[in-house]
Amino acid sequence: MRHAKIVMTNGWSDDNKGDAAIVHGLIELIRKRDPGAEITLLSSFSHRDPSFSRHYRLTSQRYPGIRVLGALLPASSWGGRIGRRLRRVAFLVRGLWLLLVAPHRAKLGLGWSLSSEERETLGALQEADLIIAKGGHLYFSDGSLLGLLGLFINLYPLLIGQRLGRTCLIYGQSIGPVKGRVHGWLLARALKRCAKVVVREQASFELVRHLLPTTMRRHVEVSWDTAFAIQPEPIPAEIERMLPDRFVAVTLRQWHFPYAKDDRVAKVTYQKYLKSMAEMINYCQRVERLRAVIVPQVVGPTKMEDDYRAWDELAQHCESDLVEIRADLTPGQLASIYQRAEALVGTRFHSVILAATVHTPAIAISYHGHKADGIMQMLGMKDFVADIGCLEADRLVGMLQKLLANRDRLRAQLSARQSEILAELNGHFDGLWFAFFGNDGAHRDVRPGNPILAH
Repeated sequence: MRHAKIVMTNGWSDDNKGDAAIVHGLIELIRKRDPGAEITLLSSFSHRDPSFSRHYRLTSQRYPGIRVLGALLPASSWGGRIGRRLRRVAFLVRGLWLLLVAPHRAKLGLGWSLSSEERETLGALQEADLIIAKGGHLYFSDGSLLGLLGLFINLYPLLIGQRLGRTCLIYGQSIGPVKGRVHGWLLARALKRCAKVVVREQASFELVRHLLPTTMRRHVEVSWDTAFAIQPEPIPAEIERMLPDRFVAVTLRQWHFPYAKDDRVAKVTYQKYLKSMAEMINYCQRVERLRAVIVPQVVGPTKMEDDYRAWDELAQHCESDLVEIRADLTPGQLASIYQRAEALVGTRFHSVILAATVHTPAIAISYHGHKADGIMQMLGMKDFVADIGCLEADRLVGMLQKLLANRDRLRAQLSARQSEILAELNGHFDGLWFAFFGNDGAHRDVRPGNPILAH
């Protein structure tokens, strides 16, 4: 039997354990259908980036057969300020040119203009049976020119794949908000040329259906984030020794409120968030006699994504020492830590998802888009979502009190829901896989813009 050739796009970094969980969960779903599938992870970084190999250290170790390739149009650059800007301009100009000529590159003899690694990336896209834009929250824009550029860069692997006539699938995305007519047109153009668009909550579903013609709305579906397929893994002995008998797990993040009126408002709001989280932690340790364990859900790869910085700022507002786990853990190991906790208060939303997989109730601090509200509603936990922009310590403590008082009921609820989620996720992916490959694994040529039948 011929094995499927799958390209997964928009790989970010194993420093972001949520992104790693999405990738690992999707690999598990693919491998269940075709254990010998040839899977390529297309990075959002250039192969020339000095940190390229580090970004996928955990994924490469867990799945040694996975091929990781660099981006044709990177989402990030490196070096000094002037060097970064020059590289971004050069990559953008070359990216636009390549998008125009990609289908004709062989006839035009354009191989000389690409490095051997970039030719390998383009070849993988050309040969793919299926290009999957893996889950996350990538397709949004604030209406600005920079927002349009970011949307274009994130859509670029799909746009190239579509230009090459490949079958494309968006799976497990949160989409929107999207402001601006040109921004909406660009997104709609990419969506129309996908064989299927699978989002992970209702708000994204409604937005995508609004962007598409009525005749194409049947190819939009809702399913679960692929991180729900993650299983807990053993944690290192030194981490075991750090964990208190009873504790609340906490994940933080830096957030500079990009839609705030000005920088002063953003800074004040961010400090209010940290102080509210600190007061909640103080309450846990003083009244509930629960230690707070700060968990490294995201530690890079950019400075803005380094949650350790938020830890250091938070510690200034806490009455007693925190248990801080500073270790490079896999998504499955993080799930094992959350499994030991009485509860989780998570700003990083994939910490909430990983906690749900092991039946630990959580409060989600929503900071961008509608993923937290939407998925928590799907979990039956809509009463445990707080907005980072108007976070109040009293309300956060009240939510935690309610959660702890109902902990056993919520655990049982999440246990039953996780069983249903896995069945629904696997059943949905089975239907898609059959539509693309049939029972015999033979690839069906589902053309861009020609949706597969609903299943």
